[in-house]
Amino acid sequence: PGRAELDISGLEARVTIDGSEYATTDRLEELTGSYPGIISTVASTLASQGEVLRAGDLIITGSVFPPVPVDEGSIFEFTLEPFPPISVELVKA
Repeated sequence: PGRAELDISGLEARVTIDGSEYATTDRLEELTGSYPGIISTVASTLASQGEVLRAGDLIITGSVFPPVPVDEGSIFEFTLEPFPPISVELVKA
């Protein structure tokens, strides 16, 4: 309840592929839907099973970008300031 008015204004997400910018957006809820709505739905679903959302729990809400083309050997980096970037390198199994 203390965070019901989640303010994500000013946040910008960015994806780079092999160091080159692929996509950037400051419209984070465009593809995922409203974050307060998502959090409310998750909390309600957990409550119906006798569980609660706790401080530090993470909710993966979906992507703020359309699907990204992938190639073996590519390095992808997702950045959402002020959080550290997340990098993934695709390698053949």
